[in-house]
Amino acid sequence: MHKGKGQILRRKSVDYVINEIMELTERYPTKLIHFSDDSFNLDRKHWIKQFLPRFKEEIRLPFTANIAIGMVDEELVKDMAEARCRGVTFGLESGNEHLRMNILQKKVTNNQIIRATDLFRKYKLKCMTFNMFGIPTETLSDAIETVQLNRDCGIYSAWPNMLKIYKGTKLAEYALQNDLSEAEGIFTYKSKDPSGDHACMENLMWLTFYFLKIPLLIKLAKPIIKSALTKHFRFLIFFTYWPFIRFYKVSLWDSFRYFLASRKLFMQGIGASQIDEYKEIQHITS
Repeated sequence: MHKGKGQILRRKSVDYVINEIMELTERYPTKLIHFSDDSFNLDRKHWIKQFLPRFKEEIRLPFTANIAIGMVDEELVKDMAEARCRGVTFGLESGNEHLRMNILQKKVTNNQIIRATDLFRKYKLKCMTFNMFGIPTETLSDAIETVQLNRDCGIYSAWPNMLKIYKGTKLAEYALQNDLSEAEGIFTYKSKDPSGDHACMENLMWLTFYFLKIPLLIKLAKPIIKSALTKHFRFLIFFTYWPFIRFYKVSLWDSFRYFLASRKLFMQGIGASQIDEYKEIQHITS
């Protein structure tokens, strides 16, 4: 579809983005700008070098950004801090290096993540991560390893979700070829759960916040998330959103209104709004 239409990556010019932000801030009362680009720092040697000084001088607002954690160096972090960046978000995905690099094909090592987050802490920038549970072959111990790596990196807050294997992806192909999917939906495949750990991982999703705040609890993670009593404390998920409110500088009133409008999503997770009709897979070819 895109053959002959130029390079795959096309980025808006620095002038265009600055003008776009100015138009936005003139129209709406704005406290902070968030760049939702998956890889804000992709062209850190050219585009970022031109953009950050302009943003600092002409916009004069704090900002946050999604970054590619494997493309971080001290020069980038220093420049972002000087331009009034207050924090970054990135996909840590899994704390287990094998799962991240070989199953998810995200070629970023634990050492790279630790070095990058050390730099962000050095320049007093907060880090928030996106994480996956329920990766094919993942065990409960692997999932807890994800929480531990977040803790070791001094992460401000972590956002875990249960993985959905979307059709047409390399991960879906891998799961099918290796008999790691138990059911097929309209849009996704469902991972096999031979150890029955996925229900515990769903508890771990909202308990991650508390394990990061009270590190001693990580040593007791398995008995806590396996306990039948844990479901009675699910209302505590409400408090896990506080770091996001602070990170993005959202007012309490706006946060409350947003919660009321999307309370099912907030209390049950994003998976609740992505229901798929699964049917057992009868035959998988290798």
